[in-house]
Amino acid sequence: MTSEPSPLKNWTPAEVALGSRWVQAGREAGQEMEHLRREELRRSDVDRAIASVRARRIPRPSAGAAADFRAGGATAMVQESCRP
Repeated sequence: MTSEPSPLKNWTPAEVALGSRWVQAGREAGQEMEHLRREELRRSDVDRAIASVRARRIPRPSAGAAADFRAGGATAMVQESCRP
């Protein structure tokens, strides 16, 4: 296993300290966001949320033989081909 040089080797101590503070701020913000998300979920009306998602559901587009079959097109094609 080769060890690659650290990209931080050219950073000054002040830059390292600033980077460390930035990482810590990100961690703290993530924890706060998770707390807010959980609180929002606790206060939400689950039945209303599910109904909202169902109301926005867009049917999947379909094409080809499978779509024709579901629409009854395959039956019509077979009947056409069986006519004398």
